[in-house]
Amino acid sequence: MDPLLTRRTLLLRIRTPDDGGAWTEFVGLYEPLLRKYVLLRGVPLQDVEDVVQEVLKTVTQAIRKFEYDPERGTFRDWLFIVCRSHVTKYRRQNRTESFANEKVLEELAAEEKQADWDVEYRRRMFEWATERVRPLVQEKTWNAFWLTAVDDKSGPEVAATLGMSVGAVHVARSRIIARMREAIASATGEAYEQP
Repeated sequence: MDPLLTRRTLLLRIRTPDDGGAWTEFVGLYEPLLRKYVLLRGVPLQDVEDVVQEVLKTVTQAIRKFEYDPERGTFRDWLFIVCRSHVTKYRRQNRTESFANEKVLEELAAEEKQADWDVEYRRRMFEWATERVRPLVQEKTWNAFWLTAVDDKSGPEVAATLGMSVGAVHVARSRIIARMREAIASATGEAYEQP
């Protein structure tokens, strides 16, 4: 049986205090995304870890009450709001003259920031899923996926390179994509959108 199919959604697992492995997995999944976003929003490198820890603290406190409701939005959107608010809080507490007009600029750039977050989120989910799925498949299968899906090579070109039939290349690509989507869905509770 595929271990990716049997896992409970990570968001449900981190609600259980005795599932320490879930929190470790959660941090491994989301911390790189949070770090990158906080750094890109102008928080000095020496303070990035503090802001990220505040975001994770908020998640820890709120997750036990978090109810996934697709009508109200996704966990990704909620995490973005939490992260953005901690960056804003940091900036207010460490205000300098350069932040004098920040509120106006923040409002103008809110949609752009959400779009940036979404792109970085999808990239991180892809990276994370590749780390989980690659060890579970044969190298040739992985290469067929990577060359067609990531390097954008044609099926016939990859088939010739790997000594496979074109059909086998397409099947390999489809199976890997399906496994990656399952991995992401099992961790996040939402479908994966390609970057």
